[in-house]
Amino acid sequence: MKGPDFTAKRLNRTLIHNAEGGIGMILAGTRSSWLVKALLVCIAAATMATAQTAVIGDCENGTNQNNFGAYWYVYTDFEDGGNSEISNADPNGDGTYEFTVTEGEGCPSGTAGYGARMDYTLGDTDPGSGSVTWGSSAGVGTMLALEGEVCDITGAETITYWAKADPPVDIRVEIATSVVEDFCYHHTIHSIGSSWEKFTITLSEPLGIQQYSWGEEVAFDPTKVEKVQWAISEDEGATENSSGSIWIDDVKIQPYTFVPADACESCVSAPGAVPGDFLLADMEETQNGLGYYTYCYNDVGERSVSSPEDYSEIFEGVDNDDPEIPILILDGGEGYDNTEGAYIGFQLGPTYQEGSNTILPFVGIGTNLADELGLSPFNAQAAGAPGVDFMYKTTGDYEYVALEVETDQDFGNPGAVYYVKLPATEG
Repeated sequence: MKGPDFTAKRLNRTLIHNAEGGIGMILAGTRSSWLVKALLVCIAAATMATAQTAVIGDCENGTNQNNFGAYWYVYTDFEDGGNSEISNADPNGDGTYEFTVTEGEGCPSGTAGYGARMDYTLGDTDPGSGSVTWGSSAGVGTMLALEGEVCDITGAETITYWAKADPPVDIRVEIATSVVEDFCYHHTIHSIGSSWEKFTITLSEPLGIQQYSWGEEVAFDPTKVEKVQWAISEDEGATENSSGSIWIDDVKIQPYTFVPADACESCVSAPGAVPGDFLLADMEETQNGLGYYTYCYNDVGERSVSSPEDYSEIFEGVDNDDPEIPILILDGGEGYDNTEGAYIGFQLGPTYQEGSNTILPFVGIGTNLADELGLSPFNAQAAGAPGVDFMYKTTGDYEYVALEVETDQDFGNPGAVYYVKLPATEG
């Protein structure tokens, strides 16, 4: 990785389970005039899947953000004149809702911790446009890209998910794309029973997904996917004024490997010798070339925790006399070309609150460029350092790692770091 353009903002950390990685680091410099305190490689996302299966959303971070960096949501027919309601989400007064996933409602295929549950009541006023009306409806969905953006799932063959309903109900599962402009999305119909069951959507026409005849016929475009949504509607047999609940969890797409749109793939090249006159750390010794130290860290911080289930635990590559404060041990054979390297195996913990902020779990490896108080930071501009070069490897199923450059600016705005996302190497 060489000379990235860093983005200055707080990282939005998401969840990963049972992954491990070996990381080597060489400094050719850091961009701009920053006074650098530390370089950190942070594990910051997850899918819990095989390399050919991407988890769109498993709800296990406890928020409405999914694993693609977009969001879970619920919706009704309010905008089209209907009066259907959702009772377990906070209404905004304009027909939209503030929705979050529910603890203890997950499916049995995962940790069964969190799931997307919607409690609905279909209205008795038909929505419509002009002289045309249609059945009352309510739904829950998960986005594959942020509003106004699209996700390219070219090559994917199926989307799977787990669901149950009380009472049992037929639902319309829609794959929304930006090329459909009249809401006649490609879809399939599934009968959801009272027990958890896995369902499969085949992403092909006409045996898998299809459109209704009332809309403009448009070929399904896998390069323009926006969201997947599950609709309960009178048009699929539900009745007006009917109430119930539906649960959705573990939405996966396969075969597919998700790479965040903002990951710097061009920063990555084949391993080998890198340019630069100054070797910051080759991981042969804990002390680096500036006389400071390489370390690992988790998300305990200043929190009071009572068990490993409360925080992200690093259990390999460290001295774990105090698991809350792991001490990095450089390991022979874990570095590039079988040399010593910094390596950690870990399990991320739960989401937690820090004041009014919801913090998602994280772990990482770092090396200091200044003393612990940050009083003498490394002056990258004065050193003529144009970039950072290092070698890294990851195993486990997650989407990216993040190289963070922590500067003296962090003192006034804790957590605000310069970073660049890098794709996971999958071994």
